[in-house]
Formats: sequence, C-alpha cells, structure tokens
Amino acid sequence: MKVKLFRVIVPVALSISLVSFPSVNFSSVVHADEKPTIDSVPELQAKVVSELKKDNPTTDDQVDSSIDKVYEENTVNIDTKEFQDKEILPDIDKPSEDLGTGQEVNLDDYVDENIDNGNFVEETINDNVSVIFTDGPAYFVNITEETPTLSNTNVLYARAATKNTKTITHTYTAKGYVLGQTLFKVGVKGYFSYNHSKVTPHFVDAWYRRGNLSIWQVSGWSHGTLINSANHGEVYGKGNFHYGSEYQGIRLTVEDVYVKVYIRGDKNGKTWSGQTIK
Repeated sequence: MKVKLFRVIVPVALSISLVSFPSVNFSSVVHADEKPTIDSVPELQAKVVSELKKDNPTTDDQVDSSIDKVYEENTVNIDTKEFQDKEILPDIDKPSEDLGTGQEVNLDDYVDENIDNGNFVEETINDNVSVIFTDGPAYFVNITEETPTLSNTNVLYARAATKNTKTITHTYTAKGYVLGQTLFKVGVKGYFSYNHSKVTPHFVDAWYRRGNLSIWQVSGWSHGTLINSANHGEVYGKGNFHYGSEYQGIRLTVEDVYVKVYIRGDKNGKTWSGQTIK
C-alpha cells in the first residue's frame, strides 16, 4: 500500500493557521517603525538558522523558544500559494526501489536522498540539533539530548562488567513555515545496559503532542522496548497520525501515517536515534 503523506487540496495546515488568525494582515504595507518583513521561504530559512546558531539551543524547549523568536520579531509574508497541493513530505509514496510497498521508510534515508537530489536542505546547528527544510509546507527539527544515567541497582545489571549508556531523549518536530506553529511532536527517552556480549534496552518515556492550531488525531499509540533482528536494543514510541476535516471551506484529505521514533543501542554501548513512517 502506498502511503501518501499529508496531501492537501488547498494549502495544508498553514491555511488553517491563517484562517485562525484573521487579525494577522500579511498583505499590509510595512512602515519603518514596524517589524521587518520576511517575503520568501529562503529568507525565512536563513533567519531560523541564524537565530538557532546564535542561541545554540540544546534542548527541545530551547529550540522552540529560538524559533518562536523569529516569528515574534518579524512579519512573515510568504505567499501560501507556493504550497498549493504540496505534501508535508513530498513524494514519500515513491520510496527507493529497494523498499517494497508497505514497508517502513527510514526518514533519515529519505531526507538524505532528497538532499542529494537538491529538494531538501539540512542545517546542523550543533551536536544536538539539526533542521531539515523541505520543499513542502513544513520543516522538521531533530533534537537528541543526553543526560547521565543513575547507577542501576538491579542485581542483574550491577555486575562490574555491565555498564549503562547515558539517558537519551530524541524528539522529532514538524513545524509550519508561515507561522512556525508546531504541527506535531513525537519523542522517546531511554538508555541501554551493555557488556560487549549483549545489550538490554530500558524504557523511560515516550510521548506525542499536537500543536495548538493542529487538528491531528492519534490512535494506537504504544511504546516499549525490543531487541531487533540485528540484535540491537530499541526503545520506541509509535502510533497512527491522521486527520481529515473541513474548516471554513478548507478541505484536507490525509491518509493515516504510522510514525515511529526510536533510540537504538548495541552490545558495545554505541547509540543512535531516528524515525520511520509507513
């Protein structure tokens, strides 16, 4: 089954945002004493990157604060027609040939492929934060935080040969271009015990959040741990993200999207994180 992500008949959630804020006049003349105006997507991207690099955030809350500042201090006057009939993740229903229909699509691989093709741009802010700008109506923020893990008092893992990784929090956020609003946010938190022979994943938390202006619905949300086919430990959160509605004449047609965020670790204590969809 092909997955068409976030197909919008008229400009996607951005249109809802504009309708929801009738007092915002994007066509007004900007005088010298008013906020600077951002008229194009490339200009907005540059402003977001500049603010993030200046603030150098390392946590999810800090990233949101930096991005909010861009929209508070500027008037964004991007023509929403630019996003007419575009998907939040363009051409995700046309994965690489080595992926069969219905399989999970690794979003990191998908992003890399689109960067190579000149469709997307990825900006690394620091070791914790990166931003992926797409040619659709949204951009994405990857945030990975590490904090010390308390000593494990469980006898099974208290042997000298067993160590714990740091506790890792991985968050994946979709934001709309015009107002910078959060469309959805998913995250997972956990750590791993390892002894160079095996790895054991430990779940701490997993969550999803909808933005204030978002009409996302989520069903089948679940979380936990597993050992995958490559013998890597995994801590995950996953669920079906979907919506379909008509708001003041704006019709949205969206298919279910199965989103999974994960952190993985191996028997030698190496960890990494990512997300998949199908």
